[in-house]
Amino acid sequence: MKRNDVKGVMVHLNVRDLTVSGKFFRSIGMETTDGPIPNDLYLTDGTFVLSLSTSEEISTGVVYLCDDPKKVASLYPGLSVLDPGKTPQRMAARDLSGTCLTLLKCPNFTPKPIRGSSMGLCGTFFELSLETEHFEDTVAFWEKAGYQIIYGKVEEKNWVTLSDDWFKVGIYRQGTVDHPFRSPALTYFEKDMKDRIKLVKELGVPISYELESPCKTGITDAVLESPAGYHMFMFTA
Repeated sequence: MKRNDVKGVMVHLNVRDLTVSGKFFRSIGMETTDGPIPNDLYLTDGTFVLSLSTSEEISTGVVYLCDDPKKVASLYPGLSVLDPGKTPQRMAARDLSGTCLTLLKCPNFTPKPIRGSSMGLCGTFFELSLETEHFEDTVAFWEKAGYQIIYGKVEEKNWVTLSDDWFKVGIYRQGTVDHPFRSPALTYFEKDMKDRIKLVKELGVPISYELESPCKTGITDAVLESPAGYHMFMFTA
């Protein structure tokens, strides 16, 4: 999506319990922020906005906030799989990884600017990572939504990172990575990730997977798992 086409973007996760999930994400440094739908929970770590909901009205994935979903959809005619949602408030499309792109109508809501710098324990948010058996088709889906490849090449690798004016999505062929991967996952990179992982462990945040450096100098990468089962990748930059 182009910068002027929409008002903002969020990562949306469907969860079982807002209180439990909210407590988890606050434990790693996220803070409550404003959002467009009453009774949903909105959080930020300074680098992106996270939307949590127990409702299935919006599917897990990337949500763009706009005044007129149909008008925005018309700007991306190649995204032919974009269909009206259950209400006139949104339009949505699902890629072959099972991740949704949603255009949400919210004419009376303006997102607060995010800080742009991390205040969370995980460091700097980099991308929403997706694993899929249908690699080329999934990449094509996001390209039709205005994303462009900024890292990797479809014809040479089993992964690429794509970006639009707002957000980054990483796409990985099924079986490419060695660590556990529950798609979609929140991916963070930071130079001091080793120290951050140590702090997260000291604070009692559950870590489901750890990877030690080849030099045996300690844990350099880790995977967190939220109460609703979403993965968060903490990688050393």
